[in-house]
Amino acid sequence: MLYLKNDSSIVAHLLNYSYPNMKRFIINIFLITLLVAIVNGLYLALLYYGDITFIKRHESLHFTDPDFELLVMGNSLATDAFDTGWLSEQGLSSYNMAIPGSSIKTNCFQLNEYLSNYESKPKYVILGLGTYTGSFEDETIHPIVEFTSVGYRYSIDDLPMIKFRWLAIEMLKKMVSSLERNVKLSYGQFKFQKVQPDNTVYGENYFEMDRYLKSKYIQKIAAVCKVNKIKLILIEMPGFKEVQNKNEMGPYSLNFPDGSVGILYNLNNVEFGKLFDAKKHWIGNSHLNEYGAVRLTEEMYQIIFKNK
Repeated sequence: MLYLKNDSSIVAHLLNYSYPNMKRFIINIFLITLLVAIVNGLYLALLYYGDITFIKRHESLHFTDPDFELLVMGNSLATDAFDTGWLSEQGLSSYNMAIPGSSIKTNCFQLNEYLSNYESKPKYVILGLGTYTGSFEDETIHPIVEFTSVGYRYSIDDLPMIKFRWLAIEMLKKMVSSLERNVKLSYGQFKFQKVQPDNTVYGENYFEMDRYLKSKYIQKIAAVCKVNKIKLILIEMPGFKEVQNKNEMGPYSLNFPDGSVGILYNLNNVEFGKLFDAKKHWIGNSHLNEYGAVRLTEEMYQIIFKNK
């Protein structure tokens, strides 16, 4: 008993001695946590109101009874290149859902999300891709789409300063460059006035159509379109001369194992590429500026939709 009494006294003494330090430690942790929350909250607010991709994503999630006949999906090639405002003026109500840097898996997620959120279904979905840009089997969901989706379970890795750290560089670019700041959002399209000439030369390139047929997520998009009676139009996006191919434009019918179908147009062939002015229609890395986008959209409309 004497041992226990002495032991208890020692413990009590230690607790009394360390209490001020423990209190200070807890206060410091609270202050650091509060600072992290404030900094991340301010950064997220800056992105929501200052980053064009965040603004577009918010817009697409808060339509009021949309009745778009055409939705555009894809990555940055499609974001810049399809003038959905011009299409809407022709009587084909359209919105450009494509997000820079997004995977085909993200496009599939977006399409399912749109069909779940809104009663009216589009008649057409355009999926604009480029086999010359990389893998068709990326398993990631775009961070902005993931972060803003209903039911997403957040973790420490989703702190805005961590998850969207690359966007800080984009914000800095806007601060120092008027060309970056003056990008316009119109019916989901990013309109760039910037011009960077295509000084590349033609290569010996051939269209890898099989990549469309073998893509798991293109098949899933085609299946969703079949169930919802939507016509799926796939477009190999035009690029710089160095990536243009020698194959015919098509159209090609893509028949998937479940009976779903997509119609593919190869708009990256050399002949179609001659429609673009190498000195006026590009913003770099095979992306069209707003002038090139009008040229593409007008021609595509004549080819695909004029007699619909």
